[in-house]
Amino acid sequence: MWRRTSVGMAVGAALIASLALAQQPRGPGRGGFGGFGGPGGFGGSSAMLLGIPEVQKELTVSDEQRGLIETMLTDLRE
Repeated sequence: MWRRTSVGMAVGAALIASLALAQQPRGPGRGGFGGFGGPGGFGGSSAMLLGIPEVQKELTVSDEQRGLIETMLTDLRE
């Protein structure tokens, strides 16, 4: 029970952190034009890491949590 709660809190913290980082202004050194996230750059959020099977294995994500992660990632893509 404790492990499930811990993983759930970690997933929630990762989601909140990614949303907070998305609110910061872009500029030189922060993913400005042509940088990470710019045209042709690496345009994903840190929440997308949760969709990687290896990351889920490392975090020992349960089937229930995997479903929640998929739902969250689908919402983020839209």
